[in-house]
Parts: sequence; structure tokens; C-alpha cells
Amino acid sequence: MYFFASDYDGTLYQDNIVTSKDRKIIQDFRSLGHQFGIATGRHLHSILTEIDKYEIEIDFVIGNNGAAILDASRKELYLAQIDKMIVNQVFDYVVNNLSTEFYFFAVNNGYHYGQKSFVEIGAFDSGDRITLDQAFNSEIICAMFGQLLPDRNGVEIANHLNTVFKGLVQAVPNGEFIDVVLPNDNKAMAISRVLDSLDKKVNRVFTIGDSFNDIEMIKQYDGFVIESGEPHLLALSNRVVKSVGDALEMVISKKM
Repeated sequence: MYFFASDYDGTLYQDNIVTSKDRKIIQDFRSLGHQFGIATGRHLHSILTEIDKYEIEIDFVIGNNGAAILDASRKELYLAQIDKMIVNQVFDYVVNNLSTEFYFFAVNNGYHYGQKSFVEIGAFDSGDRITLDQAFNSEIICAMFGQLLPDRNGVEIANHLNTVFKGLVQAVPNGEFIDVVLPNDNKAMAISRVLDSLDKKVNRVFTIGDSFNDIEMIKQYDGFVIESGEPHLLALSNRVVKSVGDALEMVISKKM
């Protein structure tokens, strides 16, 4: 059995759509007994809405850059828990020192988020927000994230946060966002957790992505890179493709 984990935004979801071609090839791949799932920086409510909208057939969902995992029946396999004292420290630091870098900074319970806004106009809104108090009062906080203002350097800001909070959390640049999760949470680790939950032998694990939060899973497994992805990622793999469908066709035809 093959196992294939795909990033969503910029990878499976390109030009504001998941194509019918990609959906059909995913269906064909799974009909052969292989497993396909999505590994994204989005929180669970957001990515599940997309999966339902496009009727994407999946065997697992990895959200929040590995901090939340669901199986095919949408049962939780893993939900990270960041100590709330650390959450408060990171949140207060961003508000007091980095507010000029972000539209907003948010606290995420795995499914929904509450945010502190710094600039209202032009900010992302997925429509599944809760109040900031509700987010902080959630039983579990598994991640934090912020949307960067235009022309901000996400790598530099993430590195700065990682220096300040070394060993407590890790900040990961993700397109126009910075995601903050536990130090050992990433997409590659989440894939390992999904694999450990399976009762079938997996012969090969394939991944595909386009941005910095995909680096670990592309390096650790048989990784593809979307040709429009970050230049740094293009140097990590000789498997550069236009779409998830193209990658799956290569795997199905064993041109690997």
C-alpha cells in the first residue's frame, strides 16, 4: 500500500479551486487500495469545510501543521496541547513587540480561532472565528497563528520568535502567515503518527507541498514539490510537478 500526504493551499488548491482532474485521480489512487490525505496549516474546521465543498476523498486529515489529526471517520488521532502559560507569553509578546508586523494574531483550539486584530482592512477571515475570550477559555489550545502585513519577511519573524521562545514553541512561516506550534509538531511527525495508527503495511510514503511548512515531510519521505512553490523547496526534490494529480499519476504508473 502507498500512502500519500498532500499540502492544500498552493498545492491541491491552486487558482482558487481543486480541479475535477485531481479529484478523479485521488479517487483512482484510493480505489487501488492506497491511502490519501491532506496535511495543511489550516485548522480543522477550515480544511473540513474545503473537503466537503469539493467532495475530496480522504483517509486522514492533518491540520494546524501537525498539531491536529483526524482519521477517515473524523475521529481525533492527536490534538496537541500548548501550556496556557506559554500561550499567554507568546501572545503578549506579539501584541507588545510585533503588532506592526501582523494584521492579527490568533489563538486556535484545533477547530476554531479567536484573534486580536491590529489592522482590520485586508485581513483574512475564514468565517469560523470565535471570540478571543472563548479561544483562551478553550479546554485545549493547540496552536497560534498570525497573518503578516504585506512585504513582511515571514522567515525573519519566525526566526525571531524561535529565538525568544526556544524550546517552548516553534514558529513556522506559511505563506502570508506565521504558525506557532509545539517544538516537535510538524507535518512529518503527524504523518508518522498516522502511520502508527494503521493496521496495514505501508510500502512507500509520498508527500507534496509548496511552502516552508512542508519542508520536513518533503525531506523525510518521498517528496514532490509544486513547480510554483518556494525556491528553497524546489532545491529539495527532483520530483517537480504542476499538480497533485500529476504526482499521483507518476506514483500509480510507478514512474518513480
